Amino acid sequence: MCWVGGRTAPLNNAYVITIMMVQTTKQESTTGVEVVRKDRESVGSLLRRFNQRIRQSGVLIAARQNRYRVNEPNRRRRRESALVRAEDRKKYRVLRKWGKVK
Repeated sequence: MCWVGGRTAPLNNAYVITIMMVQTTKQESTTGVEVVRKDRESVGSLLRRFNQRIRQSGVLIAARQNRYRVNEPNRRRRRESALVRAEDRKKYRVLRKWGKVK
């Protein structure tokens, strides 16, 4: 599972942009990118620097890769689905024998 959050907050008349990515897997890891506005820097320039740091850090790529990740089913679920498939095969064979399915 992956969580990405961010905030933009004025801090003493200087903007700070922070984004944090927390992965909750076997090994807990946190990745963060923070950009502080320099003196006389425009907001557009600040955002451009922030986007560049995000691209370089790989936070966004990791979040996109884990976006639709599905956990591997546990042993019990795998067994149950195998039993269902075996039962469906038996039903299919019977229907094919009777000429109901080609």
